[in-house]
Amino acid sequence: MIADFLNLPPLYPITDATRPESLADQVRALGQAGFPLVQFRGKPLDPKAQWEQLRQALTEAAANGGWPQICVNDRADLALLAAQEGLPPWGLHLGQGDLPPAEALRLPGLSSLHVGASTHSLEEWASVDSN
Repeated sequence: MIADFLNLPPLYPITDATRPESLADQVRALGQAGFPLVQFRGKPLDPKAQWEQLRQALTEAAANGGWPQICVNDRADLALLAAQEGLPPWGLHLGQGDLPPAEALRLPGLSSLHVGASTHSLEEWASVDSN
C-alpha cells in the first residue's frame, strides 16, 4: 500500500474532471498505482457525461475484482443508477447542499454504502445526520 510505504494514515485520491484524462481512466490509473479507494468527482461535467464515466469506471473495477473501490462525490442519483445496474459503488460522499445521508441510504440499493459528509465548521459537524 502506498500509505504504508509512506507511513501515512489511510487516504484516497479524488478524480479531477479538468484533467485531459477521462475520469474512468483516472480511476483505473489510480487503482493501478495501488490506491484501494478513489473518490469519483465529476464536477464540472454534465450529469450524462458523469454517468457514462462512472458506469465505465465501476464496470472496469468490477471486472478487476472490485479494485479500486469507488466513492461517488455528491451524486446520490448516479450512485442510485449504478446500483440499479448491479454496479453499486463502495460509498457516497455528500456535501452540505446534497441529499442528507439518511435519505440517501433509504434509496433502493444504497443502504449498504459507506456514506461521508463534508463539514467546514463545528456547527456543520454537529448537524451531520448519522441515522
